[in-house]
Amino acid sequence: MRNDVGGCIASADVDCDGFPELLVTGFLTSASPSQGYQLLLNRQGHDFVLAPPWQYTAPFRFTSGTFCDVNNDGAPDIVLAAGEGKHALLLNDGKGWFRLAPTTPFPSPHYVGGVSSRLVCADLDADGWNDLVELSNPPSSVGESYLSYWHNEGNGVFKDFSSSHLPQIPRDAQKLFVADLNHDGWPDIVAAAIGCDGQYEPIEQQVFLNQGDGVFVEDDTLSPRETGCSELTPFDANNDGKVDLVRITPFDATGSTVLINTSP
Repeated sequence: MRNDVGGCIASADVDCDGFPELLVTGFLTSASPSQGYQLLLNRQGHDFVLAPPWQYTAPFRFTSGTFCDVNNDGAPDIVLAAGEGKHALLLNDGKGWFRLAPTTPFPSPHYVGGVSSRLVCADLDADGWNDLVELSNPPSSVGESYLSYWHNEGNGVFKDFSSSHLPQIPRDAQKLFVADLNHDGWPDIVAAAIGCDGQYEPIEQQVFLNQGDGVFVEDDTLSPRETGCSELTPFDANNDGKVDLVRITPFDATGSTVLINTSP
């Protein structure tokens, strides 16, 4: 398997056998170059095999994807995106077999011309239904990225809450994750730049704090800046139940920095 201009990997147990499967998007292989995505089935921890093709074959290559139970039936569905309104939802029958949703449940693209680079599934407003956050990047290296917030209306159909619930100043970002950074019980959003900026100018990470109702406000005090090459990843460094961050700077003398979460 080779990386062809990025790619995303997600994991979930799609057939309820206790072993997680892998969803791969943004990669090309000789086995299925036109499929646009791959589902790798876990053979009870021994190895992974490519799932057989379904009725739906993508007419284009998806650049991001994730598992997400959008209809609250307890089975992880597959959400695929390529940007510019090119999205697909594959519904899980509960046994690991998927079918294309009969209608498109996603809103029109808020960021026209962008290429989808990350999708994250999370219940952002604690209403019991999974929402989606999408990170879109410009098709070339010129321009800023943009975050879209798709709210699940309670029936597996999504509405664009980007302008009202996730106000932002678009910046350069390639990585997206959701975590409770301030330990208030609500998921926050982090969009981070990764790799090298080419001119070793400050690379920013954007932190959007959940106000407790699914409305987000950017917090500049929690947005670390780094010069050069950087990668930001969440983890619990000291096993205190709080989300810490590790910032890896491979060409710097420090190598990496662990940012400990000191929220109450």
